[in-house]
Amino acid sequence: MSELSFSKSKLTLAVPRWVSPLAALALFGGALWIVHSELAAHSFHDIVAALRAIGPETLFLGAALAGASYFALIVAERLALDMIGKPIALARMWRAAFSAYALGNALGFSFATAPAARARLYRFDLAAADIAAVSALTGASVMASSLTAAGLGLFIGAEEVAFHSFGPAWSWRALAIGLMLPAIAWILIAMRAPQTRSVAGVAVRTPRPLTAALQVLVGAGDWVAAAGLLYLLLPDQGGWSFPAFIAVFVLAGALGAVSGAPGGLGVFEASILALSPVDQHAPGALAALVVYRVLYTLAPLGAASLILGHDLAQHSSLAASPAAHTARRLGAAAAELAPRVFAGLSFAGGAILLLSSATPALQPRLEALSRIAPLLVMELSHFLASITGALLLMVAAALWRRLEAGYFAALALLFGGALFALLKGFDYEEALLLALIAAALLPCRSAFTRKSRLVREALSPLWLVAVVGAVAASGWLGFFAYRNVAYQDELWWTFLADAQVSRFLRAAAGVALVVALSGLWVLLSPSRARWRGTPSKTELDRAAAVIAGAETMHSDAHLALVGDKNLLFSSSGASFMMFGVRGNHWIAMGEPCGKASERRELIWRFIECADEADAAPAFYAITEAMLGECADTGLVVRKIGETAVVPVRSFSLEGKARAGLRQARNRVEREGASFEVLAPGAASAHSGEFAHVSDAWLAHHAGAEKAFSLGRFDFSYLDRTPIAVVRREGRIVAFANVWTTPDKRELSVDLMRYGANAPKGVMDYLFVRLIEWGKDQGYAEFDLGMTPLAGLDTHRLAPAFSRIGAVVYAGGESLYGFRGLRAYKQKFDPEWRPLYLAARPHALMAFALLDVALLTSGGWRGVFAKP
Repeated sequence: MSELSFSKSKLTLAVPRWVSPLAALALFGGALWIVHSELAAHSFHDIVAALRAIGPETLFLGAALAGASYFALIVAERLALDMIGKPIALARMWRAAFSAYALGNALGFSFATAPAARARLYRFDLAAADIAAVSALTGASVMASSLTAAGLGLFIGAEEVAFHSFGPAWSWRALAIGLMLPAIAWILIAMRAPQTRSVAGVAVRTPRPLTAALQVLVGAGDWVAAAGLLYLLLPDQGGWSFPAFIAVFVLAGALGAVSGAPGGLGVFEASILALSPVDQHAPGALAALVVYRVLYTLAPLGAASLILGHDLAQHSSLAASPAAHTARRLGAAAAELAPRVFAGLSFAGGAILLLSSATPALQPRLEALSRIAPLLVMELSHFLASITGALLLMVAAALWRRLEAGYFAALALLFGGALFALLKGFDYEEALLLALIAAALLPCRSAFTRKSRLVREALSPLWLVAVVGAVAASGWLGFFAYRNVAYQDELWWTFLADAQVSRFLRAAAGVALVVALSGLWVLLSPSRARWRGTPSKTELDRAAAVIAGAETMHSDAHLALVGDKNLLFSSSGASFMMFGVRGNHWIAMGEPCGKASERRELIWRFIECADEADAAPAFYAITEAMLGECADTGLVVRKIGETAVVPVRSFSLEGKARAGLRQARNRVEREGASFEVLAPGAASAHSGEFAHVSDAWLAHHAGAEKAFSLGRFDFSYLDRTPIAVVRREGRIVAFANVWTTPDKRELSVDLMRYGANAPKGVMDYLFVRLIEWGKDQGYAEFDLGMTPLAGLDTHRLAPAFSRIGAVVYAGGESLYGFRGLRAYKQKFDPEWRPLYLAARPHALMAFALLDVALLTSGGWRGVFAKP
């Protein structure tokens, strides 16, 4: 239903991440056992008869109630947008809201799927903070409306609930009033003078009393309509009056939510059956639940697919005009959501094929088909329909990931499944359904952009559990349908037109084999391959040319010349970004370098390339100058530390505050040391001396070369930059390679090393003399580099990332020496400027930062190694 997942067959609450998919599978299995127990005295033919007994008038009224429920959701979305002062054109808003809710109701976990879908669909109209605010408001509305609907029903039906359960009626009425308190409080707040509050950093204005009452009414009406749909379908209305049933409906949804199963599937149905106060007709109840799922879940998902397909087909075919601009926005939004919708539809199509293959075909259709189709064709089609269904369950995962190969595979399987459905038993209904899904998918080719082979993209464990659940359900249905047939070995190789149990056994074995092989594939598959192409010398020369003439850059752009990171160039080749790959993260080092006009193009291109690789993009060590672009591209940022910047033009060793640095310089020079900056290309000419110093440094510090955010001792890299050296008695005893910017705005150093015979305080001396050299050359600033986790906020309302980082900074001195590093830099009296990590909304920032540490240190051993 919304991001808190209060949908009408589920209230998919946020399940802790440690809850294993196997727990959800076990709960689904338990629910299946309850359904089996309820049907113990009935046959499959009883279920078929109950389905046929649901008349067209009932179906029409049920469809109207489902439509009323979705209409209420769309109105609630509009009211939330009005509260933040960002109304969106109705044509875009209702499409986005309907599609997002249809997806959330079908797939479950809509606390995650609905905000993610909203972020994609509204990205042209709302900033990330606005989307977060709308998600919070609609989530709170869903929560309050569910409690209100349950409270109203419980208050009216308290006598009935008390009679069938425990406790006096007054206690149930007291509980009902408690459930309605949030809605009452909201209306009372609205009756006060209008107030403006901050939600997710966005100003939200409280509504007028009538609008607040409308919000409560619309939200409760959503639940009442959904409950009314199922109440209408159940035989004897489930044994409850309608008010009491509303409360039961909400409770069943809550139980489905905590199961962790997508949409509460199985658990919601078992709860409705188990909570009935009478021995209702179990086949009729199961038929009602099936039709409810079709009308409230599958039909809206199918409608959403048609809307998305239409928008995708239209957005690229119109000329430049206001209408075309709207169509392009709708098409772009459709491209974002279509993979999720069609993944759900394909999964449903596969499940339908499996369930159909597990149950007896209609005998009149079989007899008619056997007169025109050979028996071998019918047998083979039945077997292939089952295998196609199992494959559709798995290919749906590729659609979810927007794989191009998944798109073509799904089309082939859907059209093939439609053909097999006709040839196995003339099941024209499911053939038409599969063909319609394929027809809706056909114009959505542009939504599937990731270039990857299906065999390289292993199923996630959660998806595999969903596949196993669907297969288990179809297997149970088959054994239930044929439970009166005695098992004989001959059934496996009996080939007769009316030997349907033999077909089921062979198909079940084939499906089990496919699923078992898929499970083995998941267990044995290596990590997915990522783009790890190291740049060629030509690309490094190209990057060096960009650096030499860059309009906008920071000195750390020279890290691209190390050659250990991937390079992404703009279309003109005049700008680039560098990034590393670790786990599921693509992490850009710093900001784009090159032309100012190409910054945004590169940022978007990097995000798109990461998205096509099914990776999470992140930007490490960016400055305040990039925060506006982060907001425009929907990125969220967290502070990760501060960099020390010394104003070169005002730097002086005069005065008491700089006495220590002044004395260090004088002492080192008295010991015969001198300073010089060598031109680029000089490193190789002094290779022996540089290597001697570097080897002594590494041996003394028991260290190894770093990577990613630091350079390494490599003459092909060192020759590309100036080298600041300190000599003693004519020999080089310390050095640092120097980074500069073409506009002379910034000066910095990367690789800093000194030998055993260097005088005490040699690095202080090197920094002082390099700053003085930069002053003579006209540079504005000298960057001493970042102190990680410095300056993070510890306020109780600060983000958890910031508060935890501050604790690590304060208590992790033995691990890294954070405070000692800051204290060393502080003696140069620098300006401390914040640095940030940027990522997509809902990204796990801490894991991205950990991957940066692993990239820099070369793995876990390097992270924890300490001299």
